[in-house]
Amino acid sequence: MLPIRKVARVVVIDASGSVLLCRYSDAGRTFWVPPGGALEPGEDHEAAALRELREETGLVASLGTELWERRFVLRLNRGPVDQIERYFLVRLASEQPAVRNTSTEDICELRWWRFQELVSTSERVYPDGFSERLPELLAGQNPGA
Repeated sequence: MLPIRKVARVVVIDASGSVLLCRYSDAGRTFWVPPGGALEPGEDHEAAALRELREETGLVASLGTELWERRFVLRLNRGPVDQIERYFLVRLASEQPAVRNTSTEDICELRWWRFQELVSTSERVYPDGFSERLPELLAGQNPGA
């Protein structure tokens, strides 16, 4: 049985409809993913989402609705884990605010993406189907409900 790794992620959408993603490199792969990370002992998903958002981007915001949950086997450098991710929405009132990573994670880059850039990129973006879910989110709907 694989160890379980609980993770909270935040889909951050700015006032212009751009989405903030983090670029990671792990186990020889490079990919983009919404900010977030593993829960610390005694922490719930909501608290972890806010902490990770602050650490990885410098943003302090209120969480919106929970969007969706996904579960999969993730192969990390230290070995495979049974990862359970819960995604939360954050909408910002400004356009592409400055962001900075203050966490100890191996984030290579933070970037604001426009919808058209996401649907046309050849780079790997997680979760699978992320760009297909964005039009509903940008329209104020919850595609995970």
